[in-house]
Amino acid sequence: MGRKRGGCVLMILGAVVALIAGGMAFLLLARASSRPDDVPKRPVLVAAVNIPERTLVNAGMLRVQQWPQENIPPGALTAIDAGANKFSVMPLFAGQPVLGSQVADTKGGSGVAYALEKGKVLVAVNLGGAGGIISSGAIHAGDVVDLVVIAPGTNSNQVATTMQALKIFAIGSVGAGAKAGQGAGTLFLFEVSEQDALVLKYLETLNVDMVLRAAGDDAKAATDPVTIDYLVEKYRLQRPPSK
Repeated sequence: MGRKRGGCVLMILGAVVALIAGGMAFLLLARASSRPDDVPKRPVLVAAVNIPERTLVNAGMLRVQQWPQENIPPGALTAIDAGANKFSVMPLFAGQPVLGSQVADTKGGSGVAYALEKGKVLVAVNLGGAGGIISSGAIHAGDVVDLVVIAPGTNSNQVATTMQALKIFAIGSVGAGAKAGQGAGTLFLFEVSEQDALVLKYLETLNVDMVLRAAGDDAKAATDPVTIDYLVEKYRLQRPPSK
C-alpha cells in the first residue's frame, strides 16, 4: 500500500514539473516570437544628411522614417513639407529627428540671405595676394584664416596681420541656399559685421595674403608689423643702401 502511495506522489510531482516546464517553454516561445512590428510606430521627419546651422533646408536633405512611438521626442515633425524650405537654427545630424524648434520659416523665400546670421552681411573680396596658398589646395570654405597685408611704410614695405579669425563663407561663387560653396580663383566671401565689411573692401585695394589657422583656433594673436628695421634688429641683417 505504501509503495502505491509513493508511486502516486511521484507521478503527481512529475506532472507538476511537466506543467511548469511546459509553461516556461510557452512563455519563452511567446517572447521569442514577438516581433518589432508589434511596437506602435509613427512617422518622424529626420535629417537625411548633416545639415549645418543657418542652412536653407530642401526636401532632399530630409526623409520620413517609422519610429517606435515611445522613442519620438516631443515636438518632432512628421512630414517633409513641415521641414523643407526652412532654415536650420542649429546643426542637424544625419538620422536625427527634426524638431519644430530647430527650423525657422522663410515665408516662402529662398537664397543665401537665409543662411546669414541676423546683424551680419555677406561681402565678397578679391584677395589677389592669396593666390599661393589657394593654389596649394590648403584653403577651403569653412576654414578660419587671418589676413596679412603687404603695404608701403615710411622706410620700407611693411607686412602686418590685420583681420583675424575670419571664417570663409565660400570661395568663388555660392548658389542659392548653399552655405559653403567651393569655387576657383581668389574671390572670397565672408559673413561679417557692416564695419568689418568696409575694412575688407579697403584691404581689397592692397596686397593681401592669408594664413590658415588650426581647426578650432579662433583666439586673437598679438603680432608686430614686420619692416626692414624689424628684420635688421632681430636678425642682424645689413641695412640695404638708401636710394
